[in-house]
Amino acid sequence: MPSHPAAPAASVADLAAQPAAVAATVAALNELALALRAAGEVEAARSTWSAALRLAPQHAILHANLGALLQDLGEREPALEHYRQARTASPQWAEVWNNSGILLRQLGRPEQARAAFERALQLAPGDVAARYNLGNVLLDAGAKAQALAHFRAVVEQAPEHAEAHYGLACCLSDPLAAIDEYEAALRARPDFPEALVGLACARLRVCDWRDLQPAQARIEALVRERPEAAVSPFSFLQLSGDARLQRDDALVGGVEGNAVADEVVVAAGGQDDTAEIGLDDETASELFHHQHGVDAGAAEAAIRFGDGQRHETDLGKLVPVLA
Repeated sequence: MPSHPAAPAASVADLAAQPAAVAATVAALNELALALRAAGEVEAARSTWSAALRLAPQHAILHANLGALLQDLGEREPALEHYRQARTASPQWAEVWNNSGILLRQLGRPEQARAAFERALQLAPGDVAARYNLGNVLLDAGAKAQALAHFRAVVEQAPEHAEAHYGLACCLSDPLAAIDEYEAALRARPDFPEALVGLACARLRVCDWRDLQPAQARIEALVRERPEAAVSPFSFLQLSGDARLQRDDALVGGVEGNAVADEVVVAAGGQDDTAEIGLDDETASELFHHQHGVDAGAAEAAIRFGDGQRHETDLGKLVPVLA
């Protein structure tokens, strides 16, 4: 369960202006809805927050909490409307701006998402979640230099932020520097499939194939444990006893991928087996390109999981009402 930030002062003041009995009822309904959501009774929680909003229709906390519930349920447009009403009632609440940005990004509105994250940072410059999410939306747009600055700021403030280290690695063109960031991401979060794939790709770029088979096994095991993965379980690359590269589901390929494969094979004492490898240029090169800056937008489908988004943080925080 996400942590509960303090209620915005504006909302508390609005509530205090209501008759005491109404204020106490709204607070009790909000607490009940929080408990119902924690117990997994989401429809009952929805109904309870809706009832509270009938008593206090402009209450920022109620709108934010119901918006967070709807966001988790995948009802993005209704959730966004509740966040809009929360922002109207409490325009200085940075976390609602951050959550709005996450929804806007998921809805394919990157410019609006960027504006929402930037507003969140204006209100709360130390908000790690908003800064990380702004880095993501900038990386989506190919603005790697700007994204890099935000990811660096995040890891300076939160050195164990695995996803920010991963974002940094995606921005770096130097494979050795990227390796450092992928490794930092995996120290913070060992079960991070995307970082494992990125680390293996970066090591291939510098012809370091020593850990390729263990990495492949770890990646496949982690993906098997995630049935919601949006990509099929993949065997990243297989290095057989005669040092020839093979693949089951292509994750590295294309012109650059073939060049890396040739380097690995030749360095291992093999022959130039590019023609026999038969990599699929269109699909197999996507991950390699994305991870290492050849084409910043090409590989999203190959590395993203779940709902197709990178890992946003602090989504949908719930707030108790102070009566």
